[in-house]
Amino acid sequence: MHVDDPGTALYILKSGLAKITLEDHQGAEFILRLLYPTDFFGDMALLDGMPRSATITTQAPSVVLTLAAERGRVTLQATVIERRLTQQELAGLTGMRRATVARTLQAFQEAGCIRVDAGSISVLEPELLRREMGRA
Repeated sequence: MHVDDPGTALYILKSGLAKITLEDHQGAEFILRLLYPTDFFGDMALLDGMPRSATITTQAPSVVLTLAAERGRVTLQATVIERRLTQQELAGLTGMRRATVARTLQAFQEAGCIRVDAGSISVLEPELLRREMGRA
């Protein structure tokens, strides 16, 4: 996945190692972050519809899970991700405990950035969600 590619999926690194990078005008590479199993990426481009803001490169044999945009839809009120996952399955994907997933989803709902319904999660305020994710 390269900078400026269209944002069409959310990725979860199941195994391996990856890096997030940017290049300056002279082509020098800057590593922004290393990704380890259970880290996810591509979420902001998927939610806001903007092109990818950085390049992701695997550094070792890796398994990457993909949640494509086809699993969701954009309405006037929200980006709706339609995927029936239990809190336990979300916990397994993110490397968190089920109780932590439940508290995090509840906190994001109380902040007004998401709505959780049976079989879907609606992102109501992507910018607010970004800020809240930084606090979680």
